Amino acid sequence: MRSSRTPDAAADLKPAYRLIATTTDHLEAKLAARMRRDHITDAAVLTNNQPYGCERILPQLLPAGSRLTVYVSDDDGQVRHWRTYIGNGKAIA
Repeated sequence: MRSSRTPDAAADLKPAYRLIATTTDHLEAKLAARMRRDHITDAAVLTNNQPYGCERILPQLLPAGSRLTVYVSDDDGQVRHWRTYIGNGKAIA
């Protein structure tokens, strides 16, 4: 999975959230869409970029009570825990 425009990632969101580019472009948001679609309640992702832009909206994109843990690989190859997001589902239609 990679960051790129994927309009289907916002298909099950409330209309106002579909207009936010973050919901279709960012890796973490696309993973949240997969979690919604496949009824996944706990997932982890390793990315080479720190989450930027989706930090504030990600809990709203995740199903209520679900968890997405993000790890970041730094330029020196070190992997570190970035944050665990807990879903509240507010953006889901």
